[in-house]
Amino acid sequence: MSQSNQRAGRREFTATTHATSYSHISPLSSDLSGRRVLITGAAWEDGVGYATALAFARAGASFIALADLHEISPPLISQLTAPATEAGRSERLIITGIVDISKLESAAAFQETVSKAFGSHLDILINKAAHQEPYASILDSGPEIYWRSVSILMTVKEPEAVRERLPHKPEIAGDTICWLASERREWLGGGYVSCPWDMEELVGRREEIVEWDKLKVRMMF
Repeated sequence: MSQSNQRAGRREFTATTHATSYSHISPLSSDLSGRRVLITGAAWEDGVGYATALAFARAGASFIALADLHEISPPLISQLTAPATEAGRSERLIITGIVDISKLESAAAFQETVSKAFGSHLDILINKAAHQEPYASILDSGPEIYWRSVSILMTVKEPEAVRERLPHKPEIAGDTICWLASERREWLGGGYVSCPWDMEELVGRREEIVEWDKLKVRMMF
């Protein structure tokens, strides 16, 4: 589903925005055979991290590592193979791990696991995770969990009323991230990109972005 930008009080860089995936960013149009990918934060089926893992699987990434504070269930791991098989992609190696990103020893242990399985390097890192407990209101969350989330995220989870008003599906983020990572785009280096933007239109404005150094986030004094 696409929608023109009609939201008052907010400017979008592209005239067209999207809430769900579309053909230009389809993972099926990319070939990431042989690529080694690590995605942090992928334990929830309806989350951006898992949607990103699905996108890389459909794009044919040969090695996919998933890390999360919570266990990534076997059914979710199995589901990563189905879209790749349906797309005619070759078999891939998928490894998962329970990792606490706030603890160096936990992250280092998983790094060791990934290095042994994938070799000496990664091609793509999607460092999406922070800390997130299963969704609950602030009143229903224990103080330890609440303050742990604040200390890592520096934010709180949005009210359900806000969540219901957000139209974007996880796959618009997952497929856009996969598309952006499918090749080097030096002209976007250091720039801000929003997943709902139309990527075909964004590429069409490449010369303008480079010439005027647009999309850069700066702190001016």
